[in-house]
Amino acid sequence: MKKYFLLVLLSAFLAVLAAAQPSEQSLIAAWEQSLKNDPATLAFEKTGERSYKYQTKKFPFCRIP
Repeated sequence: MKKYFLLVLLSAFLAVLAAAQPSEQSLIAAWEQSLKNDPATLAFEKTGERSYKYQTKKFPFCRIP
């Protein structure tokens, strides 16, 4: 009985860990949101799938053609 309980407990723990892993889409969405909310961001526009135009005061990079 104790073995089954430990097996169920381990399975539940592994299921929680697997569910907690961020997906690529959630990481991109979090990055987009952080840039939009950052006061140092001068411009941010999504131009396509994984394609952006943005400008920030944090480093000398302007991705606006």
